Amino acid sequence: MENSQNEKKAIASNSELSLGEERFRTFLSNLEDIAVQAYEPDGTITFWNRGSENFYGYKESEALGKDILELLFGPGTREQERQIMSEAVRKQKLYTSDELEMYRKDGRMITILAIRCLHLRFGKEPEFLLWH
Repeated sequence: MENSQNEKKAIASNSELSLGEERFRTFLSNLEDIAVQAYEPDGTITFWNRGSENFYGYKESEALGKDILELLFGPGTREQERQIMSEAVRKQKLYTSDELEMYRKDGRMITILAIRCLHLRFGKEPEFLLWH
């Protein structure tokens, strides 16, 4: 009986977390003046908000599924960024703000002050969040 109650509590807790994450992603999606991206440890973009569309010129449909390093970073910084990502996954920790050189769809290089963090997800690989 106790196991059944614990299982129900765990299911309810998971549902609340999923709902909370969904609300948070909806909120982030609608930001137009703050660019937010989420991506997997291999660089695959999984989240791209309106601010990212406005800032970089790529529509969400053009960015999702692409490698963020290939899409936005220059050839001179991709390897360094991959090393930062690998180290963050290994240590299970990253929260940093840095000036980054990024590239827009029109080819212009821009320098941004960005915040990066590693989001540890229960039962899944961590994901990276980048916003500016």
